Amino acid sequence: MCELVPEAASAIPLAGSDLESDLVVTVLGALELERKQAEGKTRREAIRCLKRQIARVVFNTPKARAP
Repeated sequence: MCELVPEAASAIPLAGSDLESDLVVTVLGALELERKQAEGKTRREAIRCLKRQIARVVFNTPKARAP
């Protein structure tokens, strides 16, 4: 099962990204990719997990921001 690292969820820019936040997301993504591969997943499986994590954050963002 693919689980989101809590620090990664808070680092993903929700609106108006800038270069620094993009870099943070890129570095966190690379670290998460390495961690998944260390768990024994193939590169393709690890990338699939990252895509699912991003989809969850994007899908749940409007719910979290609704008044």
